[in-house]
Amino acid sequence: MTANPKPSLEIPDCYYPNSPLRIRPDSPTPKHTICLSNLDDQKFLRFSIKYLYLYEKGVSVERLKLSLSRVLSEYYPLAGRLRACKSQVGNDGDDDNDQSNKLEVDCNGEGALFAEAFLDLSAQELLEFCDKPNRSWRKLIYKVDAHCFLDVPPLVVQVTNLRCGGMILCTSINHCLCDGIGTSQFLNAWAQLTANPNSHTQIIPFHNRYVLKPRNPPQVTFTHPGFTKSSPESGENGHLAINKLYLFTTAMS
Repeated sequence: MTANPKPSLEIPDCYYPNSPLRIRPDSPTPKHTICLSNLDDQKFLRFSIKYLYLYEKGVSVERLKLSLSRVLSEYYPLAGRLRACKSQVGNDGDDDNDQSNKLEVDCNGEGALFAEAFLDLSAQELLEFCDKPNRSWRKLIYKVDAHCFLDVPPLVVQVTNLRCGGMILCTSINHCLCDGIGTSQFLNAWAQLTANPNSHTQIIPFHNRYVLKPRNPPQVTFTHPGFTKSSPESGENGHLAINKLYLFTTAMS
């Protein structure tokens, strides 16, 4: 006899006491443009990855804001904005809806979006009834009123305080800017600065794209054996290559 499955908990709407804030880097950052590699700029990667962390004991929201501002000084592309490359913008300038445009990161320091909310649930209730994800979890990340994908900040954070004193930290990070490893490094750096404000991040991110950016015009600086053409009439020593075909029948076996 199988046990009855646990009932699914429909998470109610969060209460937002204030409008979300922009958290900017706490020190000046380079103002430049970063191109996206052809791997990062694929159409199917133009979405945000959501991460949800549940804590039975909350952390000061002001402390999270300060540490986020510090870590954004090193991970400053997350404080910028995605846009279509200027060289590909149409004459009318309306490039936001054209998903075929190549994207770039405008490192303008506008900041990440940070929302604070309250939810009338306890951490224990969430752990007991939410053993499987459901669509109501989307309420735990602030929904940006955006016209299109490019209008959403690369980093959106929501801290939801619970009735029991616990906390939910939910982040939405644009996949074009961060893969799994990059996201892990960013979140670990943020956690480190939150836990120990006097420390420094252990891994310094590298934002230079000269390795990933193709040359314009393309240049081939060394030989690729797999793409080197050879004469089909000569062998390695310059002798003519001879093809022979041998047929084996059943009677010969």
